[in-house]
Amino acid sequence: MLAAVNREQGDYRPDGKFVFDPAAASPDDLTRIVDFFGMMQMPAVSHFSLTNNHSIHHRGQLSAYLRAMGSKVPDIYGSSGDSQ
Repeated sequence: MLAAVNREQGDYRPDGKFVFDPAAASPDDLTRIVDFFGMMQMPAVSHFSLTNNHSIHHRGQLSAYLRAMGSKVPDIYGSSGDSQ
């Protein structure tokens, strides 16, 4: 399970859900220390949270750039305000 945290975190399925499901991980998996490219070490659950927040930030950036250019945000992660 921990290998999935490192390799697949942030990857989305076509239905918009994460490939890695932290609810299915054991407490030992979530509290195991993960090395982040030698820059920092943290429990896997913290690493998941950081990666999730980072992904949300970049999706927001993309939405802002698209709207500023006069485009509409596509429904790639569920419905957007532009699709209605």
